[in-house]
Amino acid sequence: MMRLTLPVFAFSLLSLTVSAAATVSGLATADPRNIRNGLTIPAKQYCDQPYVVVAANGEWVVVLTTGVGHEGSAGQHVASAYSSDRGKTWSPLVDIEPPDGPEASWATPLITPYGRIYVFYTYNGDNITSLPGSTSIIRSDTHGWYCFKYSDDNGRSWSTRRHRIPVRITACDLANPWGGELMLFWGIDKPKVWNGKVRFAFTKLGRYFLQDGEGWLLESDNLLTERDPDKLHFVTLPEGEHGIRNNAYGSVQEEHNLVPLDGDAIFCVYRRNEQTPMQSVSLDGGRSWSLPERMTYGPGQRSVKQPRACPKLFKTAGGRYLFWYHNHSGRSFEDRNPVFLTGGILHADGVIRWSEPEIVLFDPTASIRMSYPDLIEQDGRFWLTETQKTVARAHEIAPSLLHGLWAQATNRTVCMSGLLDETSAHAFGGLDGRGLSLELLFSLVSETPGQTLFSKTDASGKGVKVRTSLAADGTPAITLTLSDGVRSVSWDTDPGRIRKGWTHHVVFLCDFSACIIGVLLDGRYADGALRRQYGWGRIRSDLEAVAVSEAAVTDKAVQTCRLYSRALTTSEAIGNYRSFSLPAPPEDESAPRTVACWPLDTQGGAPALASAVNATCNFTAQRHAPGATNAQAVAHVPNPDSTPGFIGGPRANAGAVFFDNGHAGYLCASNVGARVEHTAPFTVEGWLCRTADPGADLWYVCGARDIGSGWMLTLRRDGDRVGYHLYMHNNNVAGFFPGGWVTENPGWQHLALTYNPECSTYGAWELFLNGVSAGVLANTQTPNSHGVAAFYLGGRPFSAANTFHGIFDYWRVSSGARSPEEFLRAPPDSATSASPNPVPDARHLSNGWTIPSNHYADQPYIVKTDDGARLCVITTGSGREGAPGQHIVSMRSTDRGRTWEKAVDVEPADGPESSYAVLLKTPHGRVYCFYNHNTDRVKEVKREDKGVYARVDSLGHYVFKYTDDHGQTWSAQRYDIPMRAFDCDLQNIYKGELKFFWNVGKPLIHGTDALLVIHKVGAMGAGFFAQSEGAFLKSPNILTERDPSKITFETLPEGTVGLRTPPGGGRVAEEQSIVSLSDGSLYCVYRTIDGWPACAYSRDGARTWTEPAYKTYTPGGRRVKHPRAANFVWKSSNGKFLYWFHNHGGRFVGALGANGKDGRSPYDDRNPAWLMAGREVDTPTGKRLEWSQPEILLYDDDPYIRMSYPDLVEDGGEIYI
Repeated sequence: MMRLTLPVFAFSLLSLTVSAAATVSGLATADPRNIRNGLTIPAKQYCDQPYVVVAANGEWVVVLTTGVGHEGSAGQHVASAYSSDRGKTWSPLVDIEPPDGPEASWATPLITPYGRIYVFYTYNGDNITSLPGSTSIIRSDTHGWYCFKYSDDNGRSWSTRRHRIPVRITACDLANPWGGELMLFWGIDKPKVWNGKVRFAFTKLGRYFLQDGEGWLLESDNLLTERDPDKLHFVTLPEGEHGIRNNAYGSVQEEHNLVPLDGDAIFCVYRRNEQTPMQSVSLDGGRSWSLPERMTYGPGQRSVKQPRACPKLFKTAGGRYLFWYHNHSGRSFEDRNPVFLTGGILHADGVIRWSEPEIVLFDPTASIRMSYPDLIEQDGRFWLTETQKTVARAHEIAPSLLHGLWAQATNRTVCMSGLLDETSAHAFGGLDGRGLSLELLFSLVSETPGQTLFSKTDASGKGVKVRTSLAADGTPAITLTLSDGVRSVSWDTDPGRIRKGWTHHVVFLCDFSACIIGVLLDGRYADGALRRQYGWGRIRSDLEAVAVSEAAVTDKAVQTCRLYSRALTTSEAIGNYRSFSLPAPPEDESAPRTVACWPLDTQGGAPALASAVNATCNFTAQRHAPGATNAQAVAHVPNPDSTPGFIGGPRANAGAVFFDNGHAGYLCASNVGARVEHTAPFTVEGWLCRTADPGADLWYVCGARDIGSGWMLTLRRDGDRVGYHLYMHNNNVAGFFPGGWVTENPGWQHLALTYNPECSTYGAWELFLNGVSAGVLANTQTPNSHGVAAFYLGGRPFSAANTFHGIFDYWRVSSGARSPEEFLRAPPDSATSASPNPVPDARHLSNGWTIPSNHYADQPYIVKTDDGARLCVITTGSGREGAPGQHIVSMRSTDRGRTWEKAVDVEPADGPESSYAVLLKTPHGRVYCFYNHNTDRVKEVKREDKGVYARVDSLGHYVFKYTDDHGQTWSAQRYDIPMRAFDCDLQNIYKGELKFFWNVGKPLIHGTDALLVIHKVGAMGAGFFAQSEGAFLKSPNILTERDPSKITFETLPEGTVGLRTPPGGGRVAEEQSIVSLSDGSLYCVYRTIDGWPACAYSRDGARTWTEPAYKTYTPGGRRVKHPRAANFVWKSSNGKFLYWFHNHGGRFVGALGANGKDGRSPYDDRNPAWLMAGREVDTPTGKRLEWSQPEILLYDDDPYIRMSYPDLVEDGGEIYI
């Protein structure tokens, strides 16, 4: 599937006038995002976790942790208050636990359907105030009992008795200083209710203080209904001895919190002190969990950044998600100002995709820390609570800001609010709007620093300027400078994102109220990536207005410039970016890159040891003595199979590198060892298939290892088990991967080993088998450089006994630790961007999105279903076109065709042949699928010129099925459509008892009718279809009738002859395509073998047609040329028309003879595809169409590649072919 884009550029020279000077320091006073403008929640002095439930009477009941001292002081306890006016005023605090008792902390509330409010908290019930063997006083707010009390009067009072939850003791508890007699834990997760159960997460600790954290959750199946607290059930999850934790990421893994997904699926996030939060998923209600990994904005996307601060998840009543975080990669408890929100949408694959973030709260004092939020929903309004440890507040959040986050993926609207023109541009840089935004669309010819792209400054330097620059790491950047003539502030784009030759889009969001400069580059809010802690910068509070009277000047590299008198929201800036429909932005230079990639074989039995990316990284084949010096050590043996060679797509293995004891060889890349050093992240991956199991010897898989230094991954035996083992010099690492055990010959297996020096304390290794983690091994000390120059595969030079026994195919080394989504799922990326303009040509077939099929694939037609998905139907089969087993499948995409769900058979492959399906979606959402069906199981057909054809895919019955669930299933019954016989049917060799026909034109809704397009075949012979003509099946009730047996059809045109070629033309008139005109007429175009397509008009709903004529650019003008290939006409949403054709009248490319090239047929000349635009013109006989000159739409480098049978989809202002 290809997306068509038509960028629209605009530019104007802006004349500006003077704005009065002022300072930014006072602008935050009236900003509702300023936490000082929130609604204060009562507390005694210290206050934490102000969580709210809305009582049955509409009151707010807040519970919080408070005390007269600082956090962790003696006397810390939990209390509550209530508000009858949505937080404006509050009752006095009510102690849930008294301040003179043992510490009680970290309260989280839950309200039941019958109105009872529970509060769960950590209670130091044994009053433990020192470590074993010590008398020193310690913080005592993260150990003890997990307790609850309840209120039946909306928080006015609480049960006298506290109840202790029986939390299961696990390995983590047994390892703590008290040996499991005391539990170290705390919880920040507000209980969630779904599927009739209550679940909430908490963090256990293996060591005092706040060390070796891991996530657990409590589940109750009767808390919502059982009123006797002694009868409540609680289960500790996950099952087993270990909680939600990834040992590779160090000790700090805490503040686990969760949201429900679909069914029993749960999404969990938690914090660490290493730049990013972690995420994990359970698919069985919390009983087991995926190995936690860095939280990302979506599959294959960048990591979310967060310091050691609460990362809080919320699910709204509308089923959407929000995530509270601070959007930088600090490692400490500091830097919690400002607060960002990102909005999440759960997709059909069960994964949340997160938006670009918005600043939701800030404090004018940068050192103020706000955290531990709660989300309140009431009557369609939203509030966030937060605490900065001495003051807790509630803040109403504009629903428009939240809905903007959730709508970013579809927002293509240019923001007009605050947009300046020549008469109002004096406001740019003034303070009345509390900020400014500058949007540029540009393409650099040179990356030389110092080029001025935009300037609106006076002689003193006051104003706004944008220039090219160099980031701290030396990569190109774009820098914005604001100056009031005395003071200035500058901020630049993230390193590694700017490339010459690319069309970049940047919006600088200068928020004077929050004193923040945000940068949105190519649709991504800058976060510093891997190069710096922050992607956003601070504006000094003493900066004055930067407005000047001078005109704005832009460089010729700038194609569009927009100035705003305020700071746009991120979502508004995203809408501006998406309005251009630009190609995907260039890959971040800091992202993983292919260092070397070895196909290993040519798919024809010959070796291919050269690197496909970097010639200095070629493999050489080595063999152990005696008898050879650099001799051939590998045997490339035929190994035909259908094993996937890339995760995500098949690659036929016609050959591979083979090792065994007889060859005792290995492959050596002499310059790659330095690229798999311990100082930087890397990934090694490829395909292997062992042919035996190691005995006493280890088998070397890959590594950079000499006798005394380096690392190696081996397959070796441990007792009666065989598994993957990692060894690193100095015994830094020496162990088996926990999930890397092999019990039987696995056949082909994809293996990936990632190394990340930022994981754990000293770096960590993770093994993946077929894309699934087999566990993590962490370094035990700071690694030193191994200094090994070579990278070895399948063996090493120091022991012939270590040669791997098996087959290797397609291996790659990458900089950076890749995710499973990136493992060899596509051809390797380039090591560098040598092209001055590396933007891929969207017209090249290879740059489209693949629609899956079995092998043969035809007529991929699409409708948009009422649930927002795209439903595609396709004719497919494991053989060639017309082979037995050809059948119809459908599939759905929820991301506009980038990925597709598993195909669903409309008809099975082992049934009669079914072919050439088209779709019709009705106004009530039902989708019909129409197709040929060889119901009578005809095996062959007679030709008119003797002989037979074995193809039986263009005959039989015309049938339909339907779906009422957007293509997830299809009706079990198929329904025949009656077709009236024409002369061509009665005159065929079977006298009409067997009808030949097929269809490529999509059904057309024409008023209250639906028109199906077919063409009948009167004879099989030379050219396969020797005679054909167009016909139409008109249904007056299919759009409204829900009973499929009552749907009626009429065969048109009237009479016994269909649409044929113009007088004097040939016998072939087929593959008709129709559109409606504005006056109710119909236009039909179809292919011939005469060198030109034919067309005709109907003024009476297809009952009669004008005499067919060859298609012309204008009425009576030059003929359009087209071979024997599908040609399509579409009517777009703007009332204009598009026409797909091949723009030549011959049958062959070059010297292609009648029998084709290399067995190809005369149907092959379909490259490139052309497009022309059409419009209606008035004529005495009614509306007709005239056509523009054509443009090349799609092409492939191979002239014999055939592209045909297109469909056009319009979606959100974008056009896809």
